Amino acid sequence: MSIECWQEVINDYEKLLENGRGYDVIICVDENEEIRAHSLVLSTRSQYFCTKLFEENVERRDGKIIIKRPNISSKLFKMILRQFYLLWKD
Repeated sequence: MSIECWQEVINDYEKLLENGRGYDVIICVDENEEIRAHSLVLSTRSQYFCTKLFEENVERRDGKIIIKRPNISSKLFKMILRQFYLLWKD
């Protein structure tokens, strides 16, 4: 795959992360901030999320998966989340 094609894919995932369209995960951080994400991306890119998102007792609200991490700063978590969306495996 050409570098230009990969860059286009990366740009599309960045837009997906920024606009949150089609999100099905809400991650609560910093006590009261909610970050929107996509279970398909998270479960594909992270073993932790793959396990966490499909637990039987995972909290759900209005069809969305709720993950609470109140002790993580939103700035730090957004940086981590960005890595899941934008860095690709070879």
